[in-house]
Amino acid sequence: MKFKVLLDYDTLSGLREVDIDLVDNYKFNDYFINKNYSCSQIIKIVIILFCRNPEYEFKQRIRLYKNDKVLYIDLMFDLNIMKELDHNSRCELTASKFINEIPIIIKRYIKRKQITNFDIERFTDDLTNFFENICWYNK
Repeated sequence: MKFKVLLDYDTLSGLREVDIDLVDNYKFNDYFINKNYSCSQIIKIVIILFCRNPEYEFKQRIRLYKNDKVLYIDLMFDLNIMKELDHNSRCELTASKFINEIPIIIKRYIKRKQITNFDIERFTDDLTNFFENICWYNK
């Protein structure tokens, strides 16, 4: 499974530093590259860490591009909360959003039969294990 993490953020959010740790230091993308979840409809998941002022009422974007086999997901962060957190708390919140939101979104596609045979339990376990191993998440 290929992963790509992108950013759409206000600099006050501190998400750039979280992204550097997640992708560059802890090699999030590399961790998943050889994992297979028995699903032919998705070969890549693109996560956009989205943090803006909530007064602008941005909506979460979730798109499955069937021809490209890519699922795009915005993980939404509240700027007012993020700018008050320290780096470790931002990392923990990011991990929690990955673990608690991404599997739910994939389950919706499974329920609608747009994605079949996806091993969601193993995927969720892998997400959880990754973040537990880097100490960003505790069950």
